[in-house]
Amino acid sequence: MLSLGPFPEFPCSFPQYFPYTRKVEVAIQAVREACQAVKLIRAAPALWVGNKPDGSKVTTGDFVSQVVLAKRISRAFPSDQLLSEEDAECLSHFRDGIGEVFRWLQAIDPDMKHRGHVESWIRRGRGYVGLSDGHWGCDPLDATEGYIQNDQYAINLHFVHRDEVKIGVIGCPNLRLACSPESSQGVLLVAVKGYGAWCCALRGDDQFHRLHVSSQPSIIGATGIRPPRDYYPNFFGEDIAMVKGFLTLISPAAVRRERSPIRYPLVASGAGDFLYHLSMACHVGDLYVHDHAAGALLVAEAGGRVTDFLGHRLDPSGGLYLDRNFGVVASNGFLHKELVDTFAASIGLDPFDDDWEDD
Repeated sequence: MLSLGPFPEFPCSFPQYFPYTRKVEVAIQAVREACQAVKLIRAAPALWVGNKPDGSKVTTGDFVSQVVLAKRISRAFPSDQLLSEEDAECLSHFRDGIGEVFRWLQAIDPDMKHRGHVESWIRRGRGYVGLSDGHWGCDPLDATEGYIQNDQYAINLHFVHRDEVKIGVIGCPNLRLACSPESSQGVLLVAVKGYGAWCCALRGDDQFHRLHVSSQPSIIGATGIRPPRDYYPNFFGEDIAMVKGFLTLISPAAVRRERSPIRYPLVASGAGDFLYHLSMACHVGDLYVHDHAAGALLVAEAGGRVTDFLGHRLDPSGGLYLDRNFGVVASNGFLHKELVDTFAASIGLDPFDDDWEDD
């Protein structure tokens, strides 16, 4: 496998009975290896890019990253299920793509003997919730368009136990954060339920630094983070009006556009005060868990708050989708009720507040 060199010890002193110590260690190593692999692929003169049936892009990096993650997780925890974005059926439609994925995997992993191994490991990403005491979820390459353009992208990995996200690890190869002075070559972010959120340089020669959200007390003067302008191509007319109404109500804030992988790290590190992600066409059931689970835990453990737009906590029990939630809003905590109330007012609803005080 890839040679990554030494890596600093994670700073939390877990009690011996803490059940996730080994999982945190493996998750960190898996994301580091996957980031290293996709960076090597992106640095090559040519990058294979395919079009999936839904029109979205997929690259060699997506599939190689998924194999690296699946192999590391499955070998360490054979009984744990893994839910991931890509699948072997999708890869099978790209004959040239299969060849490129296999060639790269052979270069970084001597155990990859034939193409059947590639499809076998990718199939590991189609596990089932409920078949084990906990399950993993991953987005092997979040923001493929950003990856193609050598812009911002990320690798997301999380672990769910009893319908609650316990571990989140995010690798951002092109992101720099002030909280990690040595992050010029990317940053690794780690959150463990009840033990805080941390970041360090992706290459591993920097110490872990504790993450803290901002202390901005009001939407006036706050920095919000929204998706790129073209993120909602399927909005209906009434949904466009709703979005504009919400933006008008939060207009006292300075809202900037960023690709999805780095929005949660920016809020968790205090570089932004809140973010929002509306469901496609504003319907329940179109949010992927793997796009939000690790980042939501990161913000929460950094001292922030994450719910849907009606004030409900994110519920990952559906497996692939947050099918019980209506969009996502994450903040430093101080702004949260104001944001949820503002959105509810823009669509003429009252937010549900039955779990506001329940941590």
